[in-house]
Amino acid sequence: MRKTSCFLIFLLLTIGICLPQLSFAKEKLAVMDLEAKYGVEKGLAEGLSVVIRDTIQNFGDYEVISKEDVEVIAERTAIRQKVGCDDTECLISIGKALGTKFMVAGAISKFGNTYNVSLRLIETIGKDPGVRKRVSKSCKCAEDELIRTSATVAAKLMGESGTQTESPTIKPYAKLSLRKEPKKMLGEDAVRTMLKKLDLFDSEWNPNGSFDNDFVDNGDGTVTDRATGLMWQKVGSPGLLTHKGATRYIVSLNNKRFMGYSDWRMPTVEELASLITRNASSGLHINPLFAKKQKLCWSSDSGFVEDEYLKDVWIADFAKGRVVLHMLEDIAFMRGKYDDIFYVRGVRPAR
Repeated sequence: MRKTSCFLIFLLLTIGICLPQLSFAKEKLAVMDLEAKYGVEKGLAEGLSVVIRDTIQNFGDYEVISKEDVEVIAERTAIRQKVGCDDTECLISIGKALGTKFMVAGAISKFGNTYNVSLRLIETIGKDPGVRKRVSKSCKCAEDELIRTSATVAAKLMGESGTQTESPTIKPYAKLSLRKEPKKMLGEDAVRTMLKKLDLFDSEWNPNGSFDNDFVDNGDGTVTDRATGLMWQKVGSPGLLTHKGATRYIVSLNNKRFMGYSDWRMPTVEELASLITRNASSGLHINPLFAKKQKLCWSSDSGFVEDEYLKDVWIADFAKGRVVLHMLEDIAFMRGKYDDIFYVRGVRPAR
């Protein structure tokens, strides 16, 4: 009995000595350089990227792959041409090539004297790869204060498990609730009333509208308006589309889970009107965060006319700064073959 007890004590002591030496493999995580946007120098973005890497490394939860490691691996694989891309699908492919479960990517932008640092955590391996978390923080400050801001954003990004379900950390307070369901038989008088009630600018019907948006660049091809609680595509459709083609384009966004989401839709006319600004930038009445190509955009709303040869649909004309009830004419006299073509910009709830 005594020998057995001594053996057990010896065994426990041996295990106690060896346990600290045991190490468990950590998940790999790669941190890409911040994208420098809207007047931010590339050197500043690269410097803040180092701060972000160090902050994440100090958490100790992941094996952080350095920028140098990424470049070395890229030299040896087929991803060399992809390094430097910023869209989610491209980053997922890089992560798979690197063998990392997670990627961290983001951007730093500047508007006036205000900087915005945004990061997103992307899961690259699994049944449903995509964005798992977003964090963004603005700083009206000098460049040296951005060190603290970048570290704070990185800490918040890693504050919870990277495997949580997708949940943007930009929480809109939505001071303006907009109709999201498509509406038929929507006349001009009703739209005029809506514009004035919601205080939305329209160069012809409500030139005194003064609604203030609160846009945040998510750094992944989307923009969140915290004032309306909506997330928008920055660019929208790359080419002109018929109304039916625009509907198919939105379906394609959801099928491929554009930027990690599958609830994109065509905006209503009041949602589109919320993007129209009083002052034009580069010839368009829309915030400079958005692409300039989409001058005319389809809505999901229609008017009173819909017969064999005619149909009217609401569109937004960002060049003129107004919404318009546009008549589609079936020139070919083939039912439903309306050949008018405009762009479409997808929208979804930001929550």
